[in-house]
Amino acid sequence: MIFLTLQQIFTNRLFRIPDYQRGYAWRSDVEIVDFWNDLMILSDQKSHFTGSLTLQEITSIDSLGFDQWVCDAKGYKAWFVIDGQQRLTTSIILLQSICDFLGTIDPDAFFLSSTVNETMSEIRGKYICAENRRQCAVTYIFGYNNNSVSDRFLRRNVFNDPNVTCSEESYYTLNIKKAKDFFMQNIAELHKAEGVDAIEILYRKLTQQLKFQLIEVKQTDDFNIFVAFETINNRGRQLSNLEKLKNRLIYLTTLYHKPNLPFETAITPIRQHINDGWAEIYQQMGRNVNLSSTGKVAVLDDDEFLKTHWILYFQYSRKTGNDYIKFLLGKHFTTQNVLQNQAEADSALEYMSDEDSDNYDANEEFEPKPSSAQPQLTLSDIRDYVTDLMNTSKAWYYTWFPQDAKANGELDDEEIKWMQRINRLGIAYFRPLITAVFYKRIIAKTISAKEVAGILESIERFIFINFRLQTTRSHYGSSEFSIAAKDLHKGTKDIKTIVDML
Repeated sequence: MIFLTLQQIFTNRLFRIPDYQRGYAWRSDVEIVDFWNDLMILSDQKSHFTGSLTLQEITSIDSLGFDQWVCDAKGYKAWFVIDGQQRLTTSIILLQSICDFLGTIDPDAFFLSSTVNETMSEIRGKYICAENRRQCAVTYIFGYNNNSVSDRFLRRNVFNDPNVTCSEESYYTLNIKKAKDFFMQNIAELHKAEGVDAIEILYRKLTQQLKFQLIEVKQTDDFNIFVAFETINNRGRQLSNLEKLKNRLIYLTTLYHKPNLPFETAITPIRQHINDGWAEIYQQMGRNVNLSSTGKVAVLDDDEFLKTHWILYFQYSRKTGNDYIKFLLGKHFTTQNVLQNQAEADSALEYMSDEDSDNYDANEEFEPKPSSAQPQLTLSDIRDYVTDLMNTSKAWYYTWFPQDAKANGELDDEEIKWMQRINRLGIAYFRPLITAVFYKRIIAKTISAKEVAGILESIERFIFINFRLQTTRSHYGSSEFSIAAKDLHKGTKDIKTIVDML
């Protein structure tokens, strides 16, 4: 078992977060505070065990592109970060924040003591970026793979690279921004209270006293890195179901490639499509920048979105809980459905009507109806699903924040008025149906603003009469209108039919 400091870990290593990983999920009011407090209370003479760091070697030049020069010219070895991304990213953001702060008070700042003797330029060269002076370019020692939104945001807004532009935002980039702001504020307060020596002590604790358990995984055929990622990352702050689904889909794409190809070179257009799709989804999840009544930014629940889309794309079940993710990860997007050429399956779920609700046990486990076969899953199936999921995320966002659709002319004042009324009244179980309506209006452009306003008015009236004036059961009509949401999304029901139902 090897325990190394950050200083030792960053010696001749290049780090990349692979595309199947989630982004930066630590929050400034929880994990970041704990990380900072651990450093503040750490004694000068002691080490602190920070956690494990699992790395997988990168053997393909294609995975590094231009950055390969660092390995060739400077002897760096490149690694994917399988576990420990959150701690490593936090450490890098803090290191850059230290350099940024000291640069504001003294552009020529440096540490000079018995334990630290480094300039800010040397610190950046060790932990942040390596320079290729011949080609007037830099390679960042730590970053995300495939030029993702998170990678561009990190380079532009944390590393202050003027040559990078990044206008997109997501839940993950929002966390990066909050972490940087938190560290800059607390470093300034620490300097004000104790002077520059306290900043040097902070740097020493971070780079020399935090200890990581290092595990290096070689590139072998008998090690399933996707399964390892999912297993490892279910510790601590667990992956959301949406994050697990992305990992599963990328894993499935590797099964369509010839087995003699290296893992990193098995990058196909469909795999890039998955990355682009998830970037768009998380951009929508973290798009709202307005503060809620609690003073926090209201970030949408990605698992609630995934369940909504499951109702629209696959099927509706009256059962609650994790039946949607058990279907997606346990019945549909599986290795067997890729490798086995089977006939179309029967429906994996029973529909339950409201008449069944009195006999329904909410704690009952999801048990799909047995079927003789599962459908063969093709790359086209995966592409179509990701495309629909990505497009639906925008429509779903507008069900929460309809006013944001006005700037681009995607919804008019009448539509926005009725959607806001529904949200104030309480939307009940109608979000999937309204998401399907907005999809037809904004994405598919197959229905008019007048039709949208009409169905929204009918939904608002239905909710008000049944759930506010009367003591109707809260799930009254949920089966019919959730199934209708899928039918509208698939084009087997039209707006007028659903209005007549209402």
